[in-house]
Amino acid sequence: MKLSVTIAPDGAADSAFVVWRGIDVSIEKAAAYSPICEYALSLGVTILIEPVNRYEINFINFLDEGAALMEKCQFPNCKLMPDVFHMNIEDDNINGSLTRNAKWIGYIHFADSNRLAPGWAIWILTGYCRRLAGLNLMDGRQ
Repeated sequence: MKLSVTIAPDGAADSAFVVWRGIDVSIEKAAAYSPICEYALSLGVTILIEPVNRYEINFINFLDEGAALMEKCQFPNCKLMPDVFHMNIEDDNINGSLTRNAKWIGYIHFADSNRLAPGWAIWILTGYCRRLAGLNLMDGRQ
């Protein structure tokens, strides 16, 4: 089976679908993402979306926006991969975003403020680690 998905370039009009604190993911984004998730599900593959800051992409920029996409698509094999580097730029509160969207987290990236390994710059990430441990994200997995 060959999968072909055409995604129209995001234009200025698309920004109307994402409003800080009142998120509505466009039908076009969900329509583009759903066939990928459906095909991956048939293969037993999990798809991860990493919200990336607005200076790098204009698709999914913060965790709440990614969660809105997950809610709209509703595929069990589609999850989010938050990255604390990007979350520091886009999310209102990293621990709050992790807590609100815990059910969609499939993996997490840790990097320090300079994008190097944790501890190589100025961030103290232990608070985020404690928050993640309290969310019980493993869900029986090892």
